[in-house]
Amino acid sequence: MRTKLHTISVALWWGSLTCIGFVVVPLLFMHLETPQAAGRIAAVLFNALDYIAWGCGFLLLATRPNKQIIYLAGLALLASVAIHFGVSPHIVAKENLQLWHPIGTLLYALEWLLVTVLLVLS
Repeated sequence: MRTKLHTISVALWWGSLTCIGFVVVPLLFMHLETPQAAGRIAAVLFNALDYIAWGCGFLLLATRPNKQIIYLAGLALLASVAIHFGVSPHIVAKENLQLWHPIGTLLYALEWLLVTVLLVLS
């Protein structure tokens, strides 16, 4: 049962990151009237995604994985927390977007890469 929970949590985490970040949000910016409208919806989606990531990450850690999995999942969770509490408030407030947006993108890519490795190891 633990193995199944482990695999499901990693797959859901990776799938949600991939779908929202690489499909849905770019489509919002392509098809909505203004970048501001797309940004407002993207912010809501990324906020929800953070909660999905935390749930999946903690479920993954609850399955008592090996040290390598703990390390990778911990780093991915830290990236998600940094985005949610450190970067997103600046982006939503439109504070220095030329600085905060690339930092958020880099952390998101790092989280996605770490979860991709977790998925491959599953």
